[in-house]
Amino acid sequence: MVLHVREALRSGAKPEEVREAGWVAVLMCGGPCFAYLKVLEEALDSLAKS
Repeated sequence: MVLHVREALRSGAKPEEVREAGWVAVLMCGGPCFAYLKVLEEALDSLAKS
């Protein structure tokens, strides 16, 4: 997940756009994808610090 988030940010996506994509995944997939939003947020936080 971190790799995909990093590459999205390198390609010009804003953190808000990455979050929005995560929420779209939740809408399409449901509860199982909801668990990955925490991983997504942790990836965004760790990349923002570096």
